[in-house]
Amino acid sequence: MRYGVGLVSLFAVIGSVVAIHHIVSGATPDWVSQDIYAYLLTRMDFDPRKIWPITGPQSVLMYVTHGFRHAFWAHVWVNMIPLAILGAYAIWRIGAWRFWALYLGGMALGGLLFVLIDGGGLRGASGGVNVVWGTLLVLAVLDRAWGLFALWALGSVAVHAYIISVVGWNFAWEGHAISLVLGALVAPILARRGREMAN
Repeated sequence: MRYGVGLVSLFAVIGSVVAIHHIVSGATPDWVSQDIYAYLLTRMDFDPRKIWPITGPQSVLMYVTHGFRHAFWAHVWVNMIPLAILGAYAIWRIGAWRFWALYLGGMALGGLLFVLIDGGGLRGASGGVNVVWGTLLVLAVLDRAWGLFALWALGSVAVHAYIISVVGWNFAWEGHAISLVLGALVAPILARRGREMAN
């Protein structure tokens, strides 16, 4: 997948997240049916009761759909702004296919581990965003790109400091930490990929 196509897919996902929150936050367009509205409002979350037994398509889809559903507008922006920046660089660095495998895989696995530990439900793209963050932090070290490392590290600290200032520790911080670690662990596998794109 070429870089331009990867960027288009990235911003299409970001646009979808924004559109979904716009719909469920009360500004529902007339063309949205009640069935679609009900699905977007109540059925996209990661529900630990649906992990097993698998009772229908949403028992599988929730591993990804929870990343498209957010609690409030600030929740959308603290995920989508970093995703736009991190994603654009990651697509260039490791390639679009590997970026999407990393993002969606991190969202699914990070979400699963969090709900197994916490026992509650989950919504938001933080798992996918933080797995990319963890990967880029380690890649910056492996590339000896210390300026990038400082940028990614300060960005993560700033975003999490903002979250804590708004909601305290009343967020899925365990899920954020799990995803950062998962991203760091897979980074060496991805380290050799993408350098040729810069040439």
